[in-house]
Amino acid sequence: VFQNAYVQLLYNQHWAFISSVLTPEEGNRVFAPIAGLGSIGSTLAAGMVSVFVARLGLIGLLHVSGASYIVSAILADVAFGMARV
Repeated sequence: VFQNAYVQLLYNQHWAFISSVLTPEEGNRVFAPIAGLGSIGSTLAAGMVSVFVARLGLIGLLHVSGASYIVSAILADVAFGMARV
């Protein structure tokens, strides 16, 4: 349940930011490539989970995911601050 909520949070935050900084014309041009690359990245990351667990262990992977969540929250705040200007 937490994973799905986290993914939805990131997904909505990502598209909300992109929509807030692009004009409709820019959005028409770049939304498809961004969505396509995001899908490819998600597929590759899902395939690498077993490799990460083997190297870091489950607890290590939880630490990495927690740290990445904190970093993404900070960067999102910075990005939205830049978009307001």
